Amino acid sequence: MTVANILAAINRYPGERVCLTGGEPGMQVTDELIGALHAQGRKVHIETNGSYKLPANVDWITFSPKNDRHVLTAADEIKVVYEGQDVAKWLLFNANEYYLQPCSCENTNEVVEYVKANPQWKVSIQTQKYIEVR
Repeated sequence: MTVANILAAINRYPGERVCLTGGEPGMQVTDELIGALHAQGRKVHIETNGSYKLPANVDWITFSPKNDRHVLTAADEIKVVYEGQDVAKWLLFNANEYYLQPCSCENTNEVVEYVKANPQWKVSIQTQKYIEVR
């Protein structure tokens, strides 16, 4: 899609925030797109696995690492899908907020217990999965 096509699609929906996610948005997002969204008064949030350099003018970055290979050095928040792995190393990553997310809602209680014992983390829930919005 062109930037104009993207803006036309987004303009069908109200709100000031646009979240770029799904697949890996870092592969397609450009300074031009972010600038055009800003010109419309939108704030741009991106959810990324960190494998691509992002435009500097993104308003909020959620880093959801899938492995140890990433180019990001900082993000507004880090969100780790928790499957019982050692997540302590991610507290060394430069972020303002640290979230653990259950894996496909299968281990929610485990995540809650981990966060209770490690309060530097917060719980991130995929609400759409719990209320069965697909």
